[in-house]
Amino acid sequence: MKHHPVTVALVRFGAWLHVALYRLLRGNLPHRLLGEYTILLTTTGRRSGKPRVTPLCFVREGDDLFVIGSWGGSERHPHWYLNLRDNPRVRVEDHGRTLQAVAMTIDDDATYARIWQRFTAFYPTYELYRKRTNRRLPIVRLSPLSG
Repeated sequence: MKHHPVTVALVRFGAWLHVALYRLLRGNLPHRLLGEYTILLTTTGRRSGKPRVTPLCFVREGDDLFVIGSWGGSERHPHWYLNLRDNPRVRVEDHGRTLQAVAMTIDDDATYARIWQRFTAFYPTYELYRKRTNRRLPIVRLSPLSG
């Protein structure tokens, strides 16, 4: 599905604004989904080699963070997910704290179900995204690198 150029421009501007505000306010935006449950994930572009920053909802389990590659229920994976499949070393900005991490897609069904339930508890729209697509929405574990 090809998106209208105006839609693409608005989404890019919205993401740019979200990243700028998140960094300025150290993640303390006055909305749960824009601040409290959001991190900034920096991947390396698989074609360009340039850093690509994406605001994403997350859940925390111990030191690990989890994100979902929903892309609104699109039939294609989001670019950030394709980037980290090629290079799983990522940077995470978590409310004023920056850390290096390694990304791993969750394949274990029990872990997937547990994390999925945690996401839908604060953002039930993920169920709608899952119904819109035939692909399994990937859940990615971001594990901090020591040192």
